[in-house]
Amino acid sequence: MSKEFQLSVISNAVAGNVTRVAAAEMATVFSESNHKPDIYLYKIKGGRLWSPVYKMYLDQLQTGIADRIIIQQMRSWAINNSEGMAVWVSPPNNKDLECKITTSTILKEKFVNNVGRNVDLSDKQILEVANLLIAYSINPLDEVKNLQEVSEKLIVVKDKQEVANIIERVTSQNEDWGEYKITLGRAAQMARNYKKSGSSIKLQEGIRANMGDHRLSCPTKPCHSVDRYGSREVSCPACGAINTRPFNQLLSRCQYCGSDKIACKH
Repeated sequence: MSKEFQLSVISNAVAGNVTRVAAAEMATVFSESNHKPDIYLYKIKGGRLWSPVYKMYLDQLQTGIADRIIIQQMRSWAINNSEGMAVWVSPPNNKDLECKITTSTILKEKFVNNVGRNVDLSDKQILEVANLLIAYSINPLDEVKNLQEVSEKLIVVKDKQEVANIIERVTSQNEDWGEYKITLGRAAQMARNYKKSGSSIKLQEGIRANMGDHRLSCPTKPCHSVDRYGSREVSCPACGAINTRPFNQLLSRCQYCGSDKIACKH
């Protein structure tokens, strides 16, 4: 993942009077890339899960297959319980992304509070963590044997404190709502400024200043085309081919013709 917005996406969002969406997406990007908790709420409404940010039911959002499966499982769990905790381990679907472990807790006000944490794990480690969490599941679950099985399991747990301790050890991060509110406020101000001025240059400068060096969890986030060095898409002076750099790495040669002239592009 990267540091700058795909401007067509974020411009449409801001121009469409959904500043809250742009702010929330930016806050997620900032949190994930700095390995800080990503915190968001769903409301249990009419037997479905409602996103206060998108002003839509989750089953109306365009998501991947695994996401839709998890949304259905979470809906069933949330509407049939007045309290509880569940965990979703979401493996990366390409090498530019990271695993995200999200803890969901049902609140008395019929909200589901979600705290996601990115963590850099190997495929083997992801399986180990998922199966460790499955051992604490309320309902009997089979041990997962591959990443697809991991991505499609919402693990409803019984020993909340022990599971919280496990996740804390795995991610080595502390929840800090106060810090996240500052992050969200900063993102919201950037979104408002962009909507007011329309300056994509200032927006990109702000994003670059707030993003960390860690990869994100989802390829559908509005910013993933640049990193600390700028745009990841670089045109080769020799052959004209568009090269995509690995995250936070420079190119010494063109990926297509092998020319070293591309190095001067950075």
